[in-house]
Amino acid sequence: MAFDCTGLREDQNYPHPTDPHKYVQCRGGTAFEVQCPKCNFDAVSCPDGFLSFDQITNKCLFDNEVE
Repeated sequence: MAFDCTGLREDQNYPHPTDPHKYVQCRGGTAFEVQCPKCNFDAVSCPDGFLSFDQITNKCLFDNEVE
């Protein structure tokens, strides 16, 4: 994964550049990829089996809750 943490805050999560079910944490200038938790499959709220990262709330949420 290519993600540049230069100049970014270390106390915030950032959307993964290619996967909505992951997010990136910057620590010490290094990017760490984090997987959102699994969820029970549901065609509306969890179609891919994982929660999705929501940048507004800075949390992993069900797909139908993500802004």
